[in-house]
Amino acid sequence: PLERELLLRAAININLHQYPDLELLQEKLAALVGKPKGTINITSGVDGAIRDIIDVFCSPGDCITYLTPCYMMYRMYGKAYDLECAEISCDENLRYDFGKILEVIKAKKPKIFFLTNPHSPIDHSLNESEFSELIKVTEVNGTIIFVDEAYHHFGAPSFIDFVSLCARVVIGRTFSKAYGLPSIRLGFIHANNVISDLLTSRRLAY
Repeated sequence: PLERELLLRAAININLHQYPDLELLQEKLAALVGKPKGTINITSGVDGAIRDIIDVFCSPGDCITYLTPCYMMYRMYGKAYDLECAEISCDENLRYDFGKILEVIKAKKPKIFFLTNPHSPIDHSLNESEFSELIKVTEVNGTIIFVDEAYHHFGAPSFIDFVSLCARVVIGRTFSKAYGLPSIRLGFIHANNVISDLLTSRRLAY
């Protein structure tokens, strides 16, 4: 197949004796989403993005919040970093009450609110009006809104443009789902320059 031939040709030109040049990949990812290169941080899939954002902003005893049932890595990293995990459950009709979400955030004042967009395994997503309201509520206590867009290609509108409007919005994406490439463990974070610099300062040399 043509795809296989193109991949083989590309592999021939890769210097396997050297550590990878992440800047070139960073440029390609920035071009893919139409954002500045300095706002893109490469991660090991979206789970790597979750770990990195917790590592930068959380200390033991801090609180994180997310909807449940959900991707298990929010809870696992929360426990690994000794954080309080304030889970927001759906009702008996598998629906989430937006008012309840805001109430929990106001009460718990989490360092990070993880929002899966769209949510999985329950199909749920916020509209732009609700997301704007979420930003206003989290502004009081400076909560980071991490939007996990692993599945956004499957129907939910992206909130990626809100990064330039609110300094506390962070987007996480992966090539594991829509691109069908989980084995390469490639994801990235799109965030403002300040958060991007913090993430870069914690990144391993290779």
